[in-house]
Amino acid sequence: MQNPISLQPAGRIEALKEKMLSEPRFISIEQARIITEVYRANPNDPKQLLRAKSLAAALDSLKSPSNRGN
Repeated sequence: MQNPISLQPAGRIEALKEKMLSEPRFISIEQARIITEVYRANPNDPKQLLRAKSLAAALDSLKSPSNRGN
């Protein structure tokens, strides 16, 4: 039995997705080190959790007063 309802993303969502995917991506050496540390410290975690922990660690690093140049 097939589902007769087909969900399509709204135009706004498509526009946001296109904007996000069209932006140039880059990574810094510091960000790569943070990601590597998180992945090594949590080798058995699912990929989604590793990505979330990596983002949290990177954002914590940005919040650190020693990284603000003050």
